[in-house]
Amino acid sequence: MPLLNQPIQYLRVLGRLYPDRQLVLRQGYLTENPPWSDWEGEGPLRAETFADDGTSLGSFPVRLYDQCREGGSQQGPQAVRAFVPFHPQARRVVFSYDGRQLAEVERHPSPPRVELTWRPEDGMSGPQTVTWTADHPDGADIEFFLRYSRDGGETWNRVSTRTGELSQQVDLDDLPGGERCLLAVVATDGVNTTTAASEPFALPPRPCQAIILHPVDGGTYAPGMPIPLAGQGFWREHQRPEREALEWRTSANDEVLGRGARVEVTLPPGRHVITLLTGDHDNRGRADVTITVVDEQA
Repeated sequence: MPLLNQPIQYLRVLGRLYPDRQLVLRQGYLTENPPWSDWEGEGPLRAETFADDGTSLGSFPVRLYDQCREGGSQQGPQAVRAFVPFHPQARRVVFSYDGRQLAEVERHPSPPRVELTWRPEDGMSGPQTVTWTADHPDGADIEFFLRYSRDGGETWNRVSTRTGELSQQVDLDDLPGGERCLLAVVATDGVNTTTAASEPFALPPRPCQAIILHPVDGGTYAPGMPIPLAGQGFWREHQRPEREALEWRTSANDEVLGRGARVEVTLPPGRHVITLLTGDHDNRGRADVTITVVDEQA
């Protein structure tokens, strides 16, 4: 089979390996995204792919991650995560640990079928219930998740968790804007993966998202105590932080407390709403927290 003009695909592998060597895997899916952020390296857990006739097509390491456990115990499951290069002729994946087979995943002869029934409209905003229909020729279980693109499909970001249902809610106000936006549902049977995308639609540019790191909403402070204010902005369209155009205000008299990513203030007794404004005048974002400075005589 000529492979030169076919996209390189990877099987996304996620799961847990328990101390007794029980391997529990979630349903995987095929992706063409290169795994630059998930370099595997050597290790005892490996995934080997096979063709229909039993020919081995390749063997690849699968990364294991120790998980934080209460009390510092070393006994517990390890997280399993990998992108396994997946040959077009691969029909079976065998997972082994130091040569001992732990699990096997079979590729169904046919992929799932999915059709997006949600339709974009002009002027959309806020929460949207995205719906679709789906079935599988082999009767296999299917899982779904949603992806979003603001550039006509050149790049995609996942915007939902997995579900076995035929709908999920997405808040469009949380997504970066663009003139060629797309929503897509991804359906997987564990290996075979089918994607159905919407018609293009436009969303307006978003304000710079304001993020207050400190103080914590609802915090209480002693009188005369210096209070650090820390925060930043984030430009969703450009996927970059804003650390310069930051302004802190208080509800007491709309006074400017300071500018920048970190400011230290002392406030009089009472309840104060601390506001962080980020970005420029046309795309300014805002976040608020409420704190209380106790009265020394109370």
